[in-house]
Amino acid sequence: MSFRDDKRALAAQFRGSRPMGRWKRPRGAWMELPWLIDPALATQTLWEPIRAQVLYHFERDHIAWHEEDSGWYGHAGGPSPNLMDSQIFCLNFWFGVDLAAALKPHFPDLVAIEAIEPEWIGRQNHLGERGSKRRRGKYATSADLLVRFRDCGGDLHGVLIESKWTESYSTKSIRYSSYGTDRATIYAPSYGADWSPFAGGAPEDHMVDPFDQLMRLCLLAAAMEHTQEDELETVTVMDCCPRANTALWEPLQAADFGQHLRRRRRFRLVAYEDLFAAGGAPGWSEYMTSRYGI
Repeated sequence: MSFRDDKRALAAQFRGSRPMGRWKRPRGAWMELPWLIDPALATQTLWEPIRAQVLYHFERDHIAWHEEDSGWYGHAGGPSPNLMDSQIFCLNFWFGVDLAAALKPHFPDLVAIEAIEPEWIGRQNHLGERGSKRRRGKYATSADLLVRFRDCGGDLHGVLIESKWTESYSTKSIRYSSYGTDRATIYAPSYGADWSPFAGGAPEDHMVDPFDQLMRLCLLAAAMEHTQEDELETVTVMDCCPRANTALWEPLQAADFGQHLRRRRRFRLVAYEDLFAAGGAPGWSEYMTSRYGI
């Protein structure tokens, strides 16, 4: 059984007796899937102790939920009713884990967590991305989370977390959008700037997922650090996924993305299994194990 199929089986167990949700096939009929929950119950995909806090964050800051207007599940906004959704996994993990304990092995000077912000795009359009609809989580390069922490000297630092769960990717180039836009021209000015984190090459060298996402996040992190956004002294990209998801973990590990950066330590690849060992709020470890099989 593949990693994804195993997690689908766990998601179906988690749904239990709750009404099953439906997915609308492209240009096709609606079909029930056991890892979907009825959209009316979609907030139940968030771990109950963090639910109110997360929903408040998303409403206050007008943050986009995954596929909120796709029409695939028949819901209108709010958390995805897809129990496999990686955004929900990310929120359930990071809002429940002991943040300081999880991050300190990678940032030894960490003294205190200052803030955790979902779907961070920066205070300004650092990368010159096009369009007037930029929003946290939509129409812009978004880190799944920004964590701000203070070090032993009192300085602030940022960690842009890219979170994956059951994803896997093809090797198809995504340089050109479905409208024919050459995306390399959008990111070339940032990539070639004097503050760019990249030691050479060009944007199009990385325009295959998930490396396209990592390129853009490293550019965003470097821009935030260069402008000292929110007085951040450093901003690091931390790419997190399960080691057990070999279809994703092994290509990421083999690629060693940090080798492309002037400062290699501004990028970290971290396994969720190792982060999980930090523990969390009461009942969190049991919930994550039963629901996600970590």
